[in-house]
Amino acid sequence: MIIEWSQLGERLASECAQCTREAVLVAPFMKAATLKRIVKDLNPLVPLHCLTRWRMEEIAVGVSDLECWDIISERKNSRFMLLPNLHTKYYRFDGIAFLGSANITMAALGWSTSSNTEALARFCIDDVDTCKKFERDLLTLAVDVTPELVSDFKEMMENFSAADTMRWGGGGQEQEIVQADEGHGSRLAFWLPRSRSPEFLYDAYSGQVDAISRDGLLALRKDLLDFDLPPGLEKTVFLNLVQSRLVSSPIIIKLDQFLTVKRRFGEIRTWLAAQLEVRDAKDEWQRLMRWLLEFLSHRYTTNTPNYSEIFGRK
Repeated sequence: MIIEWSQLGERLASECAQCTREAVLVAPFMKAATLKRIVKDLNPLVPLHCLTRWRMEEIAVGVSDLECWDIISERKNSRFMLLPNLHTKYYRFDGIAFLGSANITMAALGWSTSSNTEALARFCIDDVDTCKKFERDLLTLAVDVTPELVSDFKEMMENFSAADTMRWGGGGQEQEIVQADEGHGSRLAFWLPRSRSPEFLYDAYSGQVDAISRDGLLALRKDLLDFDLPPGLEKTVFLNLVQSRLVSSPIIIKLDQFLTVKRRFGEIRTWLAAQLEVRDAKDEWQRLMRWLLEFLSHRYTTNTPNYSEIFGRK
């Protein structure tokens, strides 16, 4: 194993250009210009997998770009995926991998006049027994970005004001917007709501808890912990961020793919049970449906002909 700490961008771009079988880029923060510079000399026949996370507040302050999807979607043999709780920085080119602190940004890779101090450990994947499983697990948990999801994020970003952007520091400086408790960090890759009362979510967030039962408040606080939201948000901004967390959640992206037609309650209950690998998912689907109708009512609709709920996209 070799520790690299200087000219990281040139090192990754060089390895990418020499790659002949497969390239994997994993980082929570990705800037379009930096990503383009790394992959510009990659053979177009070589499969490329890009994995990142999209949080609206991070995109707003400029540490990640939606345009990264455009770069990868225009390329053959390529996938652009999301994993909401991603924090890992991992890069592999054929049998050579890098693991460390550097995101795919100019500042992290030494391509900026005010670059960060970063390091990447370079190693052969055959020398690390768990490396292949680690990568396989990441790609299994992630979901592919669709044009519809990109459109959703662009629409939500239009509702962000300059003041909202400045709330998290502005200026495009690379930083962790929220420092979550490492013992409880965001688990949106596996997320399903615990609370049956999403209409009280902002009340629980803002401390207006008099009308909420003790058990109900506990469930709401667990959901808020999973969402990993910045403190002190006004309600409209809070709702925008909750919407963004929901539409980028893997289980909801998969649900949208299942909802090519409107489905009966029992169909979705059975589908969700298969996703969760459990015998029955009645309660889980009831809770999730309430959340979708509360926060994404512009996307989903339900009606109850003949005593059976029908749920689908508008």
